[in-house]
Amino acid sequence: MTLIAESESPAATSLAPVLRQVVQEIDRDMAVFDARSMQDIYINRAVKTPTVIAEIVSTLGVMGLTLAVVGLYGLAAYSVSRRTREIGIRMALGADPLSVTKMVLKQGLVLGLAGVAVGLLIGFFACRAITSGTFFNFGHVSVLPFAAVSLLLILTTIGASYLPARRASRIDPLHTLREE
Repeated sequence: MTLIAESESPAATSLAPVLRQVVQEIDRDMAVFDARSMQDIYINRAVKTPTVIAEIVSTLGVMGLTLAVVGLYGLAAYSVSRRTREIGIRMALGADPLSVTKMVLKQGLVLGLAGVAVGLLIGFFACRAITSGTFFNFGHVSVLPFAAVSLLLILTTIGASYLPARRASRIDPLHTLREE
């Protein structure tokens, strides 16, 4: 049961003992607890709850971004390391380490840019759909998070492509060819 009482008093919580006594007179078994003012209820429901939800969503977003970066790095590094034999053959045929590293970086960057472009397109429409269906009025979607995440993913792709390619281009081509 919820009891709402109106008061002219600025300290609305001072009514709590009087209300407890009135309820006890009506029904001795009725427990009275959690007496609050409407201002407290408003702050808890209208201010704190959306803030907590936003913090939880932000935390999950950061965790998702971290997992995406780690997964992207692992996938790109693995795909380059699988090409060690190809890099060894190119080096044995006379390619210099710089051109091989550039080739691998270029291929990784093309894939990274394609992934970011598709992700931005999907993210834009998903953001519009989510914000149109909520009671929050965002007005417009900020470009800064999209740009920051895109830059982070591109830098991750470059790093994941460069480090294994540089390592593979420094290995002796004969040793690479004998390995497999």
